[in-house]
Amino acid sequence: MEGVLNPRAWAEQTFGAVELGDRRRTRRLVAAATQIATHPGKPFTQIFDWNELRGFYRVCHQSTATLEAVQGPHWQETRRAMGQHALVLNIHDTCALDFSSHRRLTGVGQIGNERGKGFWQHNSLAVVPQPRQVLGLSYQQLHVRRPAPPGESPYQRKRRARESDLWYAGFRAAGRPPDGCCWVDMADCAGDDYEAMRAARDALNH
Repeated sequence: MEGVLNPRAWAEQTFGAVELGDRRRTRRLVAAATQIATHPGKPFTQIFDWNELRGFYRVCHQSTATLEAVQGPHWQETRRAMGQHALVLNIHDTCALDFSSHRRLTGVGQIGNERGKGFWQHNSLAVVPQPRQVLGLSYQQLHVRRPAPPGESPYQRKRRARESDLWYAGFRAAGRPPDGCCWVDMADCAGDDYEAMRAARDALNH
């Protein structure tokens, strides 16, 4: 599997503006992303030597290295690029990240048949249909599925956060398209939700 055409330039553009409390951490993140993009099909143990891998994991372990902090600049860059095209498809879908074999990992939830353990990753991918071009992620969310509380009433179920909120947040995140641009939200049947549809309509009215 080939990497991106210019891994270093891509890594600088994608992660160079990330704020992690120390510019050395940002430089480490950019260097690691460059190596990963150069060899996207290889596991980290084949990409990094032991010291590089430890350094990368230390960056990931920082409390400042949240999903929003690391990916936020990329989301903003993707949305800026979306505004340069007359038509953009914003494709929303969820995939399971399976960590069932990592028994010591904490913070995971149910996936698959509910016996598996891991996270749900909800992606909002911006694509130009003609000519075909992937602009990047306009948003991404990680969700931990929890079992319903025992004895939960229908009223309580409606009041707590639901997985359908992922589509609502994904539709809402890109905001209103600039004049002359059309952004089309696409989802499978899981996105057939009133709140998600309302978020898509509200983006046109603000």
